Amino acid sequence: MDLEFITSLIKLVSGSTLTSLELELEDGQSIRLSNKPAEGGAPAVQSLSAAQAPAVDNSAQAAPGESINSPMVGVFHTREAMGLGEPLPGEELSEGTVIGAVEAMKMINEIEVPAKCVFEGYLAKNGQSVEFGQPLVKIRGV
Repeated sequence: MDLEFITSLIKLVSGSTLTSLELELEDGQSIRLSNKPAEGGAPAVQSLSAAQAPAVDNSAQAAPGESINSPMVGVFHTREAMGLGEPLPGEELSEGTVIGAVEAMKMINEIEVPAKCVFEGYLAKNGQSVEFGQPLVKIRGV
């Protein structure tokens, strides 16, 4: 297992509301990360023989007036690339509007607008590799 991959998974779990994340990798290895303290008080990291990935909350964790940030490491896809039509700068978006997606481990994770806001523009390009917490979309409050 790649240390950078494990580190990005740890950041994903510790920076979210997830309590645990279980993944089975293509090479047969599995990993389980827990955001709950183990008996010793530290978060647990445990290898497993088989696991299934849980559903991930894909909504962005940014307040209007700033940006919508990537909830995970992956490849960013704009709304237009998803066949949903590109929003125009200055266009008002309602809460829950899909603004793009991050593809990770062959899964598309839609990113929704967290609250009513105005679209200012994309900060990441379609097909760009993005990191956890990287700003993807510039927005401002209504």
